[in-house]
Amino acid sequence: MRIFLFTLLFFIVNKSVFSQGIPTYISSKGLLGWYPFNGNSNDESGNGNDGILDFWNISVIDPILDFDRNGAKNSSYSFPGEKDNIRIAPPIVSSVSNEMGVSLWVKLDSLSPSGGIFRKNHTGNQDQNHLFFDSAKQNLRIYNNSSHYTTYSINNKNKWNHLCWNLKDSIVELFINNNSQGIQKINFPFNSTSGAVFLGGTRGWGFINGNIDDVGIWNRSLSPCEVCSIYNEGNDTISPTVRTQNLTLYLNQIGQVSTSSLDVNNGSSDNCGISSYRLSDSIFDCTDVGTNIIYLNIIDWCGNIDSASAVVTVQDTIKPTVLTQNVTVSLDASGAGSVTVADIDNGSTDNCSIASRTLSKSSF
Repeated sequence: MRIFLFTLLFFIVNKSVFSQGIPTYISSKGLLGWYPFNGNSNDESGNGNDGILDFWNISVIDPILDFDRNGAKNSSYSFPGEKDNIRIAPPIVSSVSNEMGVSLWVKLDSLSPSGGIFRKNHTGNQDQNHLFFDSAKQNLRIYNNSSHYTTYSINNKNKWNHLCWNLKDSIVELFINNNSQGIQKINFPFNSTSGAVFLGGTRGWGFINGNIDDVGIWNRSLSPCEVCSIYNEGNDTISPTVRTQNLTLYLNQIGQVSTSSLDVNNGSSDNCGISSYRLSDSIFDCTDVGTNIIYLNIIDWCGNIDSASAVVTVQDTIKPTVLTQNVTVSLDASGAGSVTVADIDNGSTDNCSIASRTLSKSSF
């Protein structure tokens, strides 16, 4: 009885350790599979798309459990690079049409050969959504066909890196450690609902030597906010850090001047990236000569907002354009004569208004 109770207790503890479920920062919308690799290759999304430890030669070693990026034991899979991988059966992509999002952590060995990190197989087209490491050029490629791909540089590949990419039709965007590498076009459409998924490599393309962890697969693209939340392992509630600088602006010939958020911004930042910058006021005229307080409002990709003030000093340094005309003054019977400003002024102008007009001499 004691042995039975100990075995039951061990099973319960072991299950609580290795059945983590979905973290709160992982969106369940469109989630096809979530693989935290905590003691096994099971799909913790509840969809039942478990990974299978696979190999192409009975003499090679299966992927083995290893330490993850946080130092937790048995929490990632190590791939020796010897024709071994984790295979996820075809139903995983049955709801995928022309769009897919993938997130994973990877650490490549310094001597890792070329090979597939993630590959969605497809009958008749073997390279739909294939994240590939090229050891010769030390870069990453995303294939959508054997001859159609985009290329990306990656630094510190021997350390843990978070890779997240969206593929929709012929458009792909890769994030490396929460930094977008830009939107690129692959000249081949992504439109497959068949095929298995392979982690760690496949025959014909090579097998990596390194570790993979926390794999998520969606039937939709992930937003920059979702990418950031996954990278930081928590939903983002942090407001942007807004930094501004004061400006001095000079009115132009028509009495106007404008500025932009680029002029006022002084190195504002956000942990999830900035979605938009907006100024409370950006256009000034003659009525604004002097000091003005404006605000730079910033919104990050997760909708968090903050603002900071800046002082804009508006100056008018353009002199009036003075136009005169000659006049002839006829003296009266007493030998005196006079002129007015209206007699001499011939259409003088100023970019703002003319405050006063005076003559140096008006009586003769």
